[in-house]
Formats: sequence, structure tokens, C-alpha cells
Amino acid sequence: MRQTTATSSGKQRDDNDIPAVYQEMLAEAEARDPHAFDSTRQIKRRRVQTSDSPSRTPGSTKNDTSDARGKDVSQAVQTVYDSPSSDESDMEWEEVDLEQKSPQAGVVPGLSPAAGQDEDSIQITLDAPAAQRQKTVSRKPISNAERKLRLDLHKVHLLCLLRHVQIRNLWCNDDVLQGFLKQMLPRRIISLLNPPEDKPQHVRSTTFVDGLNQASEAFLRRFRITSPGIQRPHWADNLEAVTHKAESIMADTEVFLSKDDFLAQARNLQGSRDFGAQLFCALLRSAAVEARLVCSLQPLPFSGAVTDRTPAKKSHSQSIATSSDDREISTDKRSPSDTAPSRTRRLARPHLAPSRPRKVATTRPARRESSYPVFWVEAFNESVQKWIPVDPLVTKSLAKAFKFEPPSSDPYNCMSYVVAFEEDASARDVTRRYTKAFNAKTRKLRVETSKNGEQWWLRALRFYEKPFLEDRDEAEISELTAKSAAEPMPRNIQDFKDHPFYALERHLRRNEVILPRRVIGQVSLGKSGSKHEKLEPVYRRSDVHIVRSADKWYRLGRDVKLGEQPLKRVPASGQRGFNDEGTAVETAMYALSQTEVYTPPPIVNGKVPRNGYGNLDIYVPSMIPAGGVHITHPNAAQAARILGIDYADAVVGFNFKGRHGTAVFEGVVVAEECHDAMRAVLAGLDDQQEQAASDAKSMEMLRLWKTFLLKLRIAERVKAYAMEEDSGGEMTDDEMAEMGGGFLPESDPDEGGGFLSELSHEVDCTDDVGPGKT
Repeated sequence: MRQTTATSSGKQRDDNDIPAVYQEMLAEAEARDPHAFDSTRQIKRRRVQTSDSPSRTPGSTKNDTSDARGKDVSQAVQTVYDSPSSDESDMEWEEVDLEQKSPQAGVVPGLSPAAGQDEDSIQITLDAPAAQRQKTVSRKPISNAERKLRLDLHKVHLLCLLRHVQIRNLWCNDDVLQGFLKQMLPRRIISLLNPPEDKPQHVRSTTFVDGLNQASEAFLRRFRITSPGIQRPHWADNLEAVTHKAESIMADTEVFLSKDDFLAQARNLQGSRDFGAQLFCALLRSAAVEARLVCSLQPLPFSGAVTDRTPAKKSHSQSIATSSDDREISTDKRSPSDTAPSRTRRLARPHLAPSRPRKVATTRPARRESSYPVFWVEAFNESVQKWIPVDPLVTKSLAKAFKFEPPSSDPYNCMSYVVAFEEDASARDVTRRYTKAFNAKTRKLRVETSKNGEQWWLRALRFYEKPFLEDRDEAEISELTAKSAAEPMPRNIQDFKDHPFYALERHLRRNEVILPRRVIGQVSLGKSGSKHEKLEPVYRRSDVHIVRSADKWYRLGRDVKLGEQPLKRVPASGQRGFNDEGTAVETAMYALSQTEVYTPPPIVNGKVPRNGYGNLDIYVPSMIPAGGVHITHPNAAQAARILGIDYADAVVGFNFKGRHGTAVFEGVVVAEECHDAMRAVLAGLDDQQEQAASDAKSMEMLRLWKTFLLKLRIAERVKAYAMEEDSGGEMTDDEMAEMGGGFLPESDPDEGGGFLSELSHEVDCTDDVGPGKT
């Protein structure tokens, strides 16, 4: 069996001069970069050997015929033939790509018979697969309703995570668990963790830190990580991705349904990284060290676009070893995984190396995790009155808070909320200690950026606060506040958006304006030092004011002062954006300082002022005219008509559905001297309504009783006829009297049995009695 290979070296070489291994290396190098050997010649195209073409000898140096038309053959289909007459010693190696398109019916992928070729030979067709194109990530914006839903789910997820960490923190206080973990610490380390108070402050601090370091090393030697921990969640845009992700998470996630499961797993000293941090917290507490369990909460995000984060399969060049001599495995019975292996192999004869059965991996691939922890521990150093972060498993760091914040591109970890739980189950938000740019970056991921979000988060943490603050707590709060205030000005343009202290003019909203324009810094828009570099001024966020149109201020009960000039003009929205001439119309915007409280015209001689629509605008209580009163009773207009006094319907707002708004009416406005009369009439109207409702209820009850009594009479008569048939004759009057005339026997009035008769008579009269009749 002989296999031919086209070589493109510039000289005539003999096979006896160059070993076969070097010929293989030259052929592979030339196949990867043909221009590396001769850049003046055109790209050669490999001549395909057919069954009727004469085979060349191994020492042949004749070059293949190039494409005379200069056609680009990089995308051309290559065809490789394995001739059964080729010699084994002259065999060459070639790397080929086996990524194929979807096979057609009745055709084996990658295998097709060649025209004019023997049945014993096999043709492998290699083509550029369509699946190798890079998969683009689909993004779509989210609606306002979905954004609100995400925000609600974000809050609920936060509360659940807080409770989860609090429960784990309480489990770390178990005496049995601490007694078991304390055995791994020798007395020397315990003495280092509790230095004597008679030594100097510096010595006690150094000794305590040394004890923490040795305790971390001792725990790291004993604990083994065997399962993944909590990871950053993402939103999925399809149900299949959610189902697949949920199945993979539940299959590998470490779940403790009770405290007993937690204690049982602790005796094995193995589990996730999160579980290891919790055990290390219990270990330090067993050595009389005040330790916190710190967790970087991983809630679902509430902002951003829907992203399909399913990783696309990377396209690798693949090949297969095949030969016409391999008759044991039928090509039509091979699975798609056999024709597309996951790594590159060379086209070779299968009998050169012993064939090994393919091993199918049955174990689930390990989940990747972040290089930054989700759980760690803070130990309190009494000598310096500070909390020291310790992470013995992931970063293996001590007193290095800057090593805990993951980058924003980390798909498995996101630091947005860092909460520390003490031994008494109290908690504190310590995010500012571990983030470098809390105001510029981290705050945008938190609930504080939403409406009333800051108050909601403080209220949620209020359930975990201490009943009273110690001196070290007040010192820690001052430290975190100072760290946030000392944060430098951002260097990135995007970080200025929604920054609590700094603002750029480009990020102003439609209803915002900077006044006064005091520049406190500049930020570069281009590369620093280049000729195209531009500097943009930076302003204080406190100088950014809200501006509104005169109509919006009127709805807030304020009126623009006379002579005030607008601070900003914006294009009018909706149908008011263009006038009759077709030119754009601008809306004048004013600040709060340019307005004053709106004073409506007073009520004179009982006449209530009205607007152009015959109503009165009462958007705020200050818009009630002098000498008038706003009555919000639903029957106020009817009472005013009964009294014959002047009134005006009160418009309290608008309901906007689409572009048009519908006025909302609530009550009326009347003169103040008519208030007492209005109250008396409204009380009478309320009594009439209550009486009418009571009468209607009574009539309904009587109607139901009549229906019930009629049904009872029918039932008794049916029973009487059944008894008559059983007796075989007609019943006498005495028997009918005993049966009650078909209903109930009449009782003697002297015996007090006239109630049913009166009730029956009253029910019979309901047909003649109706509402308003006696």
C-alpha cells in the first residue's frame, strides 16, 4: 500500500538523504505557510490523484500544477485519497478539519464514494463548516414592567440571602461543632490568638496576626474542597437555558436541609469553599476569638439587557484516522461523536498503533469557580480595635481587603453587597471596605439607585442591627464613611453617570440643569498626551437642579415668577412638538427658585371660581381658594344641588394612558359658610342610602324564605301522595290535618304555636309588598 504526498521544496531531494521524520515536518510546515519557502511563486493547489492517474514514486520532486486562473483556493474543497497500493514507509501525515455540515439522508458524514475509484478506497471530503462562524450574543432591551419585576425579585432575593447567611452564622455557634474543630488547633496557636494583656500593643497585635496565620495554615491542611459554592446568577432569555442551568446547579450544589446535616458534613472536613469559610469562622470562635462570618451576597441583577450567557462551543480543527483496511467498524453505525472528536489527530493507518476503545466520560465536568471568595471571615484584633479579613482557602490572604473584589468581567462572582454577621446574629454592611470605587461602580449595582431604594435597604438592615452600639461599632461606621468620602474622582467617563458627588454635562437628563456652573475638575476624553485629547469640565452633583415647565410647576401648586427667564429650553414632545408652520417648538424650563406658591382667586359672595373647563384644579391643598372648602364626599355634588348653592367639581390629577390624560375628579369646592349645611345634607343622604340598603336586604331575605317554604310544601305533598298510595285509598280530612295540610300541623294559639302561621302569612303577602309599600 502506497500513499503519495506533494512536496513543495525548492530543490530536488532524494529520500535517502532526508529521513522520513524530517520530510513529515517539512510537509506540515509547508501546509501551514506555503509562502515561508518561496514567496515569489503562486500558491500551489494540490493535485488530486484519481484511480486512473499514475502514482508517483516516493523520490519524485515534480511540483503540483497550480491554479492557472489565479483563483483563491483557500475555501476550496480538498479531497484526500488513501490508495490501497501505497507503501507504508512512504506515508505522510496531514492535519484535517472534520467539522462537517449536517449529513443528508443516506450519506455518512465525511465519507462519500469518488467517481472512477475502486470500491476499496475511501474518499474523505473536508469543507469549511457553517458552525465555525462565531456565535453572536443576542441582546434585547427590557421593558418597564420587566424592570420593575426584576427589581422586586432582586429585593426578595436579597432578603432570602440575608436570612440564609444568618442561619449559617448561628450554626457556627454550636458547642459540639466548635469542640470538634478546636482539636485541630494546638495550644501554642490558641495562646497566640489570645495574647496576654500585659504586653505592649504592638506585640499583642503582631502575636494575634501570627496566630491567625498559623490557624489558617492548619485549617487549610485539613479541609478539602470537593464541591462548588454560591455563584453569581444571571438572567436567561429562554426556558431551555433556565431548565438546563437549574439542573446543573441542583446536581452539584451543596445543600444542607437542617443543622444536623451541617454538623454531619463538618465531621468530614470537606465540602465547598463557602462551607470551609463557615467552619473556619466556627474554629476561630472556639478559640475565644471574636469572628464575623462575611458574605458577598450574589442576588439577581435588576438592570441591564437580557443576555444569553450560554457559552458557544469553540471550533477546533479536527480529523479522523481512517483506512480502507478497517472492515470491523461499519461507517453507517458510527455515532456523530465518533466522526467529530474533540481534539486534533492525523490521518493515519489504524494498524500502525494498537486500536484502543474510546472511553466515554461518565463523570459530570467540574464547574468553574471564581478566583475570589464569596464567604470569608473577619477576626477582631482587640489591640488595635479593628477587624482583620482572613481567607484561608481561596486567596489565602490575611489583612488584605483589596484582594477580595473580583473584576466586573468575572462571570461567577460580583461584589455588590458585603454583609458581616457577628456571633450575636447582628449584621453590618461593610461593602465600602472591600470595594475600590463604591460610588462610581459598585453603587450602580445596588438597590440604592432605584426610587426610595436607600430607605428600603436601611429598613432591611434594621432587623439585623444591635440594640445598642459599642465604641468599636461607632469607630467602624466612621471608618467606612471616611473611606467612601475619600474616594477619588473617577477617570472613566462612564463612571460619572449617576455619581452621587460628581456630574458631567453630557449625562444630564432632560429636566436637569447645572446652576451655578462651578467647575471643580476636568476629565480627559481622549488618550492622555495625544493631539486629539479633549478635557471636559466636572461639576458637583449638588449643583444639578431639577427644572420643569410652567405647566408641570402649576400641577405642583407653584407658579413661575414674573420676569423669570428659562434656564433651559427643550424640544416639545408629542403632537405639540411642531406648530402650524411646521417649525419645531421648544418648551421653557424653570427651576424651583424661579417659582412661588400659586395663589388662586378667592371665593366672593359664594361664587366659586372656575377654569376654562368649568372645573377647579386642586392638585395640592394650597390650591384651594380662600374662603372655600374642599369636600371629598362622593355625594357632595348631589348635596350642593339639593341646597341650591354654587359649587365646582375638583380636579385632583390625571390618569395617563398612552399620550392622552383623563381628569380625575374627587369631590367639590363650595363656600366655607355652606360647610355645616353640606355636612347635614350629606348625613341625611347617607341615612337614606343605609335605609335603602337595609330594605333591599330585607326583601332579598323574604324572597329566599318564600322560596324555601315553597320547596318544603312541595316536598311534604310528594310525601303525602306516597303515603296515600301505600295505604291503598284516599286520606280523610283528619289524616290530612295530622299531616299539616301538606306542610306543618297548625298549632293551638293558646299553646304558643301561632308563629309559623304568622310567618307563612307574612311570606304569602310578599307578592303584594314591595319597596316603598306598606
